[in-house]
Amino acid sequence: MAQTSTLVSTQLTLTSESLPLFSTATQTVLATPSVVSTVAQNSSGEPVTIPIVFNTNFDTNPDGIIRQVDFLRQRYISPEPASFVSNLVSAISSVFVKAPPPVPISNTADAQYFGVVQLGTPPQSFKVLFDTGSANLWVPSTRCTDAPCMNHARYDFTRSSTFTPNNSPFAIQYGLGSVTGVISSDTLQFAGINIPNQQFAEAVTEPGNTFLTSSFDGVLGLGFTAISINNIPTPMDNMIARGLIPAGIFGFFLTRGGVSGSSLTLGGIDTTHVNGAITWIPVVRKAYWEVVMDSVTLGKTTLATGSHAVFDSGTSLIAIPTVHANQIHQQLGAIPFTNGLQLIPCSGLPPITFALNGVAFTLRNEDYVLPFGFGYCVSVFVGLDMNNFWILGDSFLKFYYTIFDVDNGRVGIANSK
Repeated sequence: MAQTSTLVSTQLTLTSESLPLFSTATQTVLATPSVVSTVAQNSSGEPVTIPIVFNTNFDTNPDGIIRQVDFLRQRYISPEPASFVSNLVSAISSVFVKAPPPVPISNTADAQYFGVVQLGTPPQSFKVLFDTGSANLWVPSTRCTDAPCMNHARYDFTRSSTFTPNNSPFAIQYGLGSVTGVISSDTLQFAGINIPNQQFAEAVTEPGNTFLTSSFDGVLGLGFTAISINNIPTPMDNMIARGLIPAGIFGFFLTRGGVSGSSLTLGGIDTTHVNGAITWIPVVRKAYWEVVMDSVTLGKTTLATGSHAVFDSGTSLIAIPTVHANQIHQQLGAIPFTNGLQLIPCSGLPPITFALNGVAFTLRNEDYVLPFGFGYCVSVFVGLDMNNFWILGDSFLKFYYTIFDVDNGRVGIANSK
């Protein structure tokens, strides 16, 4: 289990005066990956929780890991501000003031954690990846006849009495293709909350290699609007603006080892999963969930100081500058595998510690590997040169309760229970 130790006294203890707190015993809204015709309404203004499902096929699927590397390159590496191909023909240019300029994308078919939302009246259910590394909502459309669309739940605007057309083109670039479509508006039901007139993308094309066998239908982005394609307000933006949740904050509790019980809490903090104090780290800018990282240490070797970390629930990897990936893998006695991935022993290796705002967050050897076979595991560290960025995916997040405070522009991390 990952542990924290105080380097400098910067932790804050949960109090009822500081943030909305609650217990899942009374506020959880039940949902399952199957189609749900109705959901409970959140009329009390209390924080609510939506269950998240774990994809047990991910950990033993090297092909999925390889695809994630390609998508991380598309998400974070771009020499110029992103230009998005839309509606199969036209081009949409969207410039973001950030470093590095982003190409916002979701994770692949092998992302680990997803949950259920509904669109339309009556509601149509979709399994979506909750992705802090992007800021758009999209689902497959009945207007799409590609094999990946046909293999998933598809949104049918003709069945919804609350549908409003927009028809602006939309596209997100993925490793080997684009998800393209049109913008529409409809009622989004999210953890029992009704969000009227939520803009989202109906996907009319999907790259087959990416989504054909994915465990989820679409993506719900939880990044800031600055990285939203077409500057579409996010579901979090709309919930905050309409007063549908008591605070602009959400928290992830991710289980490990395929155990059920993962959840996303909206509008507050689920204290039943918080063990001790919370460390708060201010974001560098309201775009990605990007913070300054004091240092990274492998065993007794300091790898980096003054780098930036991005918390990304849309990937299970930890993507880091290539020079540091090489350092780590050399020290761990890694064997080159494929597409930049490395095989390392599954045990007996040193811990790696991330210092954030004066507090140490440590992953043990078994925390940063994925099972492979023959006594070896796949390292979750992949080398990507992103202006000294470290992308901390689910391999880090699942060991902590992680809080994303939209209102105050900060990330909170606590030991989970």
